[in-house]
Amino acid sequence: MVVFRWKSTVQNRDLIWYIDRALQLLARDVPEAYCTIQDVAEGLFLAVESDKSAGSLAVIHPTIEVFGPTDDCDVAAKVNEAVIIDLIDGNITLNEALSRDQLVLTGSQSDLEKLVSGLQSFLRGAVRSSAILALLDAFRDHTRG
Repeated sequence: MVVFRWKSTVQNRDLIWYIDRALQLLARDVPEAYCTIQDVAEGLFLAVESDKSAGSLAVIHPTIEVFGPTDDCDVAAKVNEAVIIDLIDGNITLNEALSRDQLVLTGSQSDLEKLVSGLQSFLRGAVRSSAILALLDAFRDHTRG
């Protein structure tokens, strides 16, 4: 049996809240994908900044902790929230978002590889969770509002 401990200080319903909630749902609905993220991204400290919010995630086995903004990180991601929806809906590719500076990732090559591996694991699991797909619809509404 896999036991998940969750730690989060996220309060506002913003991009970080949606990331936090999606990870909780992934741990509940598709635990093997959550465990894969922990394995491939172990020790990664990610700062996320959007046009509307900022926060950070730390992958420290057996948890993925989500909390407020920080400057002390391995990888920094800056993104416009509308671009996230465009990426998910297939309206833009990851390479296009990166080349247009709509998504900016900074960090060492090995840390960026961990991030990409963790993100791929998340996406493979997320499509198998109806709760995460419903959360994505709520994020679409949030982004448009």
